[in-house]
Amino acid sequence: MSKTLTALAMLVSLLPMLAAGAEPEQGAPPEPDAAVMKIEVHAVVLEPHTESPVVILRTLDKTQYLPIFVGESEAAAIWRYMNDVETPRPMAHDLLSNIINKLGGKVQKVTVTELKDNVFYARIEIATGEDTVTIDARPSDSIALALKMGAEVYVAKKVMDQAGRAANEGKQHPEEEREEKREENTKPQGRMPTAI
Repeated sequence: MSKTLTALAMLVSLLPMLAAGAEPEQGAPPEPDAAVMKIEVHAVVLEPHTESPVVILRTLDKTQYLPIFVGESEAAAIWRYMNDVETPRPMAHDLLSNIINKLGGKVQKVTVTELKDNVFYARIEIATGEDTVTIDARPSDSIALALKMGAEVYVAKKVMDQAGRAANEGKQHPEEEREEKREENTKPQGRMPTAI
């Protein structure tokens, strides 16, 4: 592996932790499962009870969805990339994208690989020339980077089996359906936003 690719892998894996002021986790992350399904990033919503941001991943056939709680800044980044909203200066995922591009890399895909102890794990696959590197990352950062760089997003079937929800035929996912009902209600509590 080239020195540039090694440096890129180390930078990409450490940047979210450094930005959050966190210490690197000890031990190896869970290995990805080979059985995966391609999904779409469907929405960013607020969970009705806690008002915490949730990214909704949905299967291409629209029969299942996977809700993943994310941080506010990551939710905002995902929403911006979904809606093609530019910022005046590069944000963290823009910076990662710029670094990868300048070093001749390309994000091939990201995969939500594991759900262990209520924590989702993901992998980012980056290609540079003949080398490919796989980097452990949080799903929120992985999804934001995939959207920014036009990469495909996958979920391990075992993760969808563990935490996925069946979509009601012809209906929205529950968070969107609750929001519509809330909008119909004229009580003074006001409208809860469905997107950040």
